[in-house]
Amino acid sequence: MRVDFKSNILSPKVDISRQMFGYYAQYFQPYYSYVTEEDKKKLTESIMEGFIPGMEIKDILVENAGKDYFGVKPLIAKSSFSGETIMENAGGKYLFKIGDLIGPQMEMYQKEERKQGVESNYNRLYHRVITFDIPEGYKIVNLDALNMDVYTEEKGERVINFTSKYTRAGNTITVVIDEYYKKLVFPLDQYENYRKVINAAADFNKITLVLEKK
Repeated sequence: MRVDFKSNILSPKVDISRQMFGYYAQYFQPYYSYVTEEDKKKLTESIMEGFIPGMEIKDILVENAGKDYFGVKPLIAKSSFSGETIMENAGGKYLFKIGDLIGPQMEMYQKEERKQGVESNYNRLYHRVITFDIPEGYKIVNLDALNMDVYTEEKGERVINFTSKYTRAGNTITVVIDEYYKKLVFPLDQYENYRKVINAAADFNKITLVLEKK
């Protein structure tokens, strides 16, 4: 994603490129070879709908759509939207709800005692990159909130992971987020390890950056 504040801080333009492969693509990619043009349009819109709360879908360009690409190339959907919902004005400061850009996340904060372990259907990997330029004349006072590193290791290898890290080049901020689950089954005695990574993604979803005048 690329967030552009140049025209209006409270209504930035957000360009998004979403790529899906494997099990995630199977619900969309092959069907482009069999459905009508009208259904293709609905299918394309469904790729973006609900991805980010309040996102108003504009024109969407789809690449590698059809059965011949399934398992060979990722399904790619590109679009843009106006980001009023990710910005707030707070008495001379601007609140940038950057966490919303990864979409709603599952939360496992329940206080009740867990009775069973966890089993997933398949391994998962999410690689996200968010880029934006700090608006001229402003600074962000809590950039370090973007740095997170939550994981569980087995035999020296990370088997589940949520890592977020930002880099800065001038006024350009690039945030790279890697979340993955290489292991399918977590017995009850390993449940807390699984839960802390799931909740790390939910915690990032709540991050708001504060922009102040220099």
